[in-house]
Amino acid sequence: MPTILSPEQIERLKREAKQVVRGSSLTHSQALDQQAVANGYPNWSLLMKHCAKTSLVTPPPFRFVRTQAEMQLALRKIPEPKVGLRIEAARSLVNDISHQLVSARNAVEFSIAYLECLLRVSRFKVYSAAPVYWEMWCWLPYEVKAVAGNVRILVNRNYKPIGQTTDAWADYAKFDHLHLALSQDQVALVSRRRSDQGYFFDDACPPWNSRRDAEDYLKKLRCLYSVIVGPVSGSNQRTAVPTI
Repeated sequence: MPTILSPEQIERLKREAKQVVRGSSLTHSQALDQQAVANGYPNWSLLMKHCAKTSLVTPPPFRFVRTQAEMQLALRKIPEPKVGLRIEAARSLVNDISHQLVSARNAVEFSIAYLECLLRVSRFKVYSAAPVYWEMWCWLPYEVKAVAGNVRILVNRNYKPIGQTTDAWADYAKFDHLHLALSQDQVALVSRRRSDQGYFFDDACPPWNSRRDAEDYLKKLRCLYSVIVGPVSGSNQRTAVPTI
């Protein structure tokens, strides 16, 4: 039987997972899954879902907090590493946040906040050897991908659950906290083109390509947010911003 966990125990398991990652080749999500299995759950997502259902813990939204100056710094190319490629080194700096995002709504809120922060930077230039490039690649939704019927999951440019940084195969069923129900008409509202059902952008207009493409992408994200919770306007555009 799964162990009943208090909020304090949940936080302890998170800290222990971070310690495991430092001393092994495991990703953060794999370390969290290990902690879940040790406590009787198939994976971390189900542990969090069970705890929320039993009202023992209600995971708060993962909020994005970064100043304009910090974003400007993250846009810079990283120094050449002594070993390996600069692009690979830049990607390794990006954390897996697929389990910190507690819902599809939270993921969309996170993405809106990220883009708003990025667009406040005066000089828009995203290099593939900069952390921002890989953050956008891994953390922002590329597609609302069909799972079954009207059930869809938010996936990143690598077709992994949004927030995931690894290239390893992912079982979408284990990320049901990122699932959402959308009709075909609702999917069409956020698609780049009606012929590209579910895709927010294509290779000709990714949000890291230019300020204009980022602004167009942000409009799509706000449209999806309005489909999920109602129109976004004024102050509530900035309410759901996750902590990094």
